[in-house]
Amino acid sequence: MPAWDHRFNSTAARKLWVGGWAEGRAEGQAEGEIRGKSKAVLMILEERSVPVTEAIRWEIRWCKDLDILDRRLLQPLKVTTAEELFA
Repeated sequence: MPAWDHRFNSTAARKLWVGGWAEGRAEGQAEGEIRGKSKAVLMILEERSVPVTEAIRWEIRWCKDLDILDRRLLQPLKVTTAEELFA
């Protein structure tokens, strides 16, 4: 057992620590996926020269729902205004 594991002298404590670590890692991965998708939506709109207001940019950046971001990821290919993303 590594030296830093001296605190975890019981199986239950080790399981709790490992479970917390895994949960934190999963949350970090989900946050990264959310950031990537919202960034992609904004990049596509920019590449297509679709004007994006600061309010809409904020709405896209702070959306935490992966299902909504998945739907919005393909919409910029079809819209002519950023407001159409929310229609």
